[in-house]
Amino acid sequence: TDFPEAHEVYLPHNYRSSATIVALGDALMRAHGRRQIAMRPAGQAISLVRQSCEQREALMVAEAITQAVNRGGARFDDCAVLCRTNAQLGPIEHAFATAKVPYTIVGRGGFFNHTEIKQLLAFLRLAQDFTADPVSLHAIAGVHGWLPVAVQAAFADKSGELLAEHLFDAERLSALTEEQRASVIQLQNVLLQLDERKECSVVELIDYILADDGLAYSRHLRRHHSATGLADALMRVSALRELAEPWPLIGDFLDEMALWSGENPLSALAQNQVSVLTLHDAKGLEFRLVFLVGMEEGLLPHYKARDTRRGLEEELRLAYVGFTRATDVLCISYAQTRNGRPTASSSFLRGLPADSVQFALP
Repeated sequence: TDFPEAHEVYLPHNYRSSATIVALGDALMRAHGRRQIAMRPAGQAISLVRQSCEQREALMVAEAITQAVNRGGARFDDCAVLCRTNAQLGPIEHAFATAKVPYTIVGRGGFFNHTEIKQLLAFLRLAQDFTADPVSLHAIAGVHGWLPVAVQAAFADKSGELLAEHLFDAERLSALTEEQRASVIQLQNVLLQLDERKECSVVELIDYILADDGLAYSRHLRRHHSATGLADALMRVSALRELAEPWPLIGDFLDEMALWSGENPLSALAQNQVSVLTLHDAKGLEFRLVFLVGMEEGLLPHYKARDTRRGLEEELRLAYVGFTRATDVLCISYAQTRNGRPTASSSFLRGLPADSVQFALP
């Protein structure tokens, strides 16, 4: 409208991807007419992998990346995992943490940035020594309203840090109302209960924190999440518990988690990481090895976009973006069940050239 004399120049040459990947992208977009001209030779066949569930899918990706790196065929930062939605990230983060695959979530906080994971780790740190960690004390003070914000200032030092030793200071307690003292006593009891269990295994302590006859943290989660949010939060909590199973000592587990969560300064130097991101965040990027996960009807194309032509075309473009982020190796996967419900492979997979796709169906 603004520039009626403008004309469009189409740039068909693809210098990024192997001819095999370019052909797959062309087949996906065949109804739209325009084709890419591959400027690189044919490469490795595309892998199409079916797994039983999203957890098995994530483990497959972690194992494939580990093998590629161990063989010397790639670095971690050559690899990317692409998802349609953020909801798919949980099992991938869990699998990577278990397999010790370094990764970064592009465009949002990762597993250790979720409030429930931060608070559970804070509980564990307080069990180790509740007098030495004012940050963790502040993180759990508001759980169940144990120490209302209005009361916290009475137990802070001059810099504003909440100190455990002040909670047990009789002079400070005497200055409070009866209701305020009751809230402080609640938090005192929590700290003493954690201290009594600092010799427990990490899993035993997590179970006590979650249990209704313990610190009832599961009840707190149920009060503060919608049904969908609760399911995601409980999945992350379960993942942390599973990570804790090999660790009998709280201190050793916390040291390991600090490496993965970025709280250890050395982790900032670990630039050699797998990129985990959504298809929307992947536009314009490229990686040698790409794993496009969740290629299922309802995810890609997304169920919210399938009812309109415009929505379906945008989903098709997102799939094309996913295919063509890979320069050399592309693995497409889908699960037969997700969140416990049966799924079907994506309709976008139909009609792809069989000579360029290697089916791997364990």
